[in-house]
Amino acid sequence: MNKLKFLAAFALIFTAFNFSSCDNEPLDSAIDPNPQPSGCVAPTSFQASNFIGTNVNLSWAASTGATSWEVQYGPTGFAIGSGTSVFSETTNVTIPGLVTTNTYHFYVRSNCSESEVSSWIGPISVGTSTGGNTSGDYWPTAINNQWTYSMNGTTNPPLKMIGTANFGGRTYYKFSPQSGSGGSSGATGVTTWLNKNNGVYNLKTDDMTINAGGMTGTQTGFEYIILKDNIAVNATWTGTYSQTTSLTGLPGMVQTVNYVGKILEKDATATVNGQNFTNVIKVSIRREISILGMITIADEEYWFSKNVGVIKSILSNEGETFESILVNYTVN
Repeated sequence: MNKLKFLAAFALIFTAFNFSSCDNEPLDSAIDPNPQPSGCVAPTSFQASNFIGTNVNLSWAASTGATSWEVQYGPTGFAIGSGTSVFSETTNVTIPGLVTTNTYHFYVRSNCSESEVSSWIGPISVGTSTGGNTSGDYWPTAINNQWTYSMNGTTNPPLKMIGTANFGGRTYYKFSPQSGSGGSSGATGVTTWLNKNNGVYNLKTDDMTINAGGMTGTQTGFEYIILKDNIAVNATWTGTYSQTTSLTGLPGMVQTVNYVGKILEKDATATVNGQNFTNVIKVSIRREISILGMITIADEEYWFSKNVGVIKSILSNEGETFESILVNYTVN
């Protein structure tokens, strides 16, 4: 159980080591409300992202044998079979026409043939928000922009933007691969991407290879919203994503992270590493991490300075605190 607890915090700790190329959190397996035995395998890594206005983007990882997928959604707590179904032949879909004041549950399953489907995975919960127009650029995106952070007194390699790619019709900026280690944990070549869309900042992390407490394996990537600069102080956003952790000698674990982001301050000032920053937005993110019935809470705070990027972050998890501060930066 101690090793499971360690795994639940692994990615969070990795984030602290490399500032915020994302946090690689584990979490509880999604529960199928309508299980049905089948040789058709359910998809994994189901997540929602970029929920702006009345739309939300959903994505998942394909399983062997699947030829298409069915997404079903409805108001929070709806019964499978009573929701709205959307069919897709790709592993992502955009759901339009949501009501901005409502919260929704989403499920997905694989279709392997006309007569064979997998069990459902989900739900993931999404609350939409209309927001407003962006209030500035709080994480400048350009090739060769870079930021160097010190975590608990140890300076890490620069976090540098080295390229771009298109995912789901959106442009993401790629950060240089990062590596982290802490005690007996480590991850190598972790790649993170940043997308901005009218004041909404999404961080996407690719699959990674991990060494957690002496156990080696892989963990699938995820995406979440780290900032909305277009909403007011005390406004919040919510999201859910799932991951699959596969460790040598152990069965794969599907995990789900529920998070809530909140704007704590806007137009603030902050002094970091002896330098004064203005036009600062302070954000909190609380993640509920569950694995095999065990719940872990991780609290994060981020300070974003206009036309600079993240100048400070604090992660608190299981009695440990990791503070990253900006040492130097170059933006174009």
